[in-house]
Amino acid sequence: MLELYAPRELSQEEFQAGQAAVEAVVLDDAEVLALLGDPADWDHGSDYDRFEEDWSVWFDKGLESWLVIARQDEDTEKYHIEDILDPMAFDAAQAQELTRNQAIELAYSADDVDEALNGLDDWRIYVENQGGSVWSVSFAADGKELFYALVDIEAEQVLEAKAE
Repeated sequence: MLELYAPRELSQEEFQAGQAAVEAVVLDDAEVLALLGDPADWDHGSDYDRFEEDWSVWFDKGLESWLVIARQDEDTEKYHIEDILDPMAFDAAQAQELTRNQAIELAYSADDVDEALNGLDDWRIYVENQGGSVWSVSFAADGKELFYALVDIEAEQVLEAKAE
């Protein structure tokens, strides 16, 4: 059996009716209101995703933002909130990559790192968390460590650095 699915765009009337209904549900939700305080203080908008068949209602104020995902129940045709997200929040993998990159950047600021890597093109960086905000960063080539730095990304400080 072959099933085909073709997402369809909403007509202008369907979009406007859906948008008004979704925004009414979102702006009446206790959790959303607790996050926003006064909704009038926030820029907001909404859009329909025809592929996911859900609505996204976003709120922005300065550096803060929230994204509310809502969907229409097929049986009752009423809208309900499926998720409330902080679109600026990192997932665990992104957060790990960010802190790893901060450690590398801090190690690059250490004295003598440029001298240790001068003239070499094929070196690699090895980074390991040593607990909390302390990371070890090694620059190596051909199985030999060229430069080592121990950094504290929270304090933005190179704790130890040595060239081999």
